[in-house]
Amino acid sequence: MGPLVGADEDERSLYEIDLAPAQAGAPRLLLGPSAPYPDGTEVIDVVSVSVNDAGQLLTVAEERLGGFSAVGVRVDGQLVARTGSPAPVPGHLWDLDEAASFGAATSFHLDDTGAVTITGRLTGPFGTSVAVARDQQLVAWTGPDVGLPARSVAAIMRGATSTPRGRVLWFGAESSGGPVVLFEDQDVLLAPGDGFAGETIDVVRAGGATENGGFLAVLVDLADGRTAVLRRALPVEVQGCQPAGPNSVGLLPQLHALGSDFADGAPLHLSASGLPPLQGCILAVGSAAGLSAIPGSQGTLCLTGAVGRFPTVLNSGAAGRVEFDLDAASLPLPGAPAIQPGETWHFQCWYRDLNPTTTSNLTSSAIVTFRG
Repeated sequence: MGPLVGADEDERSLYEIDLAPAQAGAPRLLLGPSAPYPDGTEVIDVVSVSVNDAGQLLTVAEERLGGFSAVGVRVDGQLVARTGSPAPVPGHLWDLDEAASFGAATSFHLDDTGAVTITGRLTGPFGTSVAVARDQQLVAWTGPDVGLPARSVAAIMRGATSTPRGRVLWFGAESSGGPVVLFEDQDVLLAPGDGFAGETIDVVRAGGATENGGFLAVLVDLADGRTAVLRRALPVEVQGCQPAGPNSVGLLPQLHALGSDFADGAPLHLSASGLPPLQGCILAVGSAAGLSAIPGSQGTLCLTGAVGRFPTVLNSGAAGRVEFDLDAASLPLPGAPAIQPGETWHFQCWYRDLNPTTTSNLTSSAIVTFRG
């Protein structure tokens, strides 16, 4: 990414962005009064800029096209959305003009995959509302629940972001005047009343969250009036095959991989829940996805290729869950190989059960591609 140069006198007047530095002699795009984009849109003023780890540039600018002005959002000069363009709710249009005054309900985030998450106002048949969308796919909005694949809430705050796994973190309130809740896509991730490390969350601070590499940091107020930063591991796996059927407690146990998916980083944390209580469990790993029955078991083995099992026998305890920190430097396979960047590994928990007689079963599989 080339330099961003601002020349300010009485006002912002010139922004120079090198959009193709790798191409010899590539023209530069000049953003300033009367300086057009390739599509003929003139830039009146630049509101904000940001850049991702891939070198892509997000610009939010007041633009003029055909005598009409509006706020437009672009990645490397390509239009993503502007005021008056179709929104991801049928019959509704984006209204992003308050971004020019840093409005409370408008924000933009460019993740490292190039996806843009917008928190902004909509206008349409249901009046004015606020929505969160990632690459024009609706995540949530303050309009009515009319069967859209999104969560309908009473309020949405600015500052939605997209995680490296394509999930969207956003703050909202489920009821008018209700407490602020942190959501991940359509699910509640953190809410007042939740506990951690023996403490109880009283207030989730809107906008006070950041995510990177599978970990989430959230600013919260505790029930005793103290302020704290909560660090929480997020799922980094892709779910593989699911359990063949319910276990003795009527559940379909899930295995999740949380936290660091770097081959040489902090240990990856594996967590299985929904297990029958006080039963033994072993963790297995495979180099490829499989689907095979195990004689005498009610479960399905979802691993194949190079398959091994970790030597530690875990116990599900009274809560019916097990936790395990994976040492990426040594897998339970011949030669004890270390996990290498770019490799994909499959994990699954194999546990004892009484359903109704002595048997065994398996959790879902968790698939993780490790980064360098």
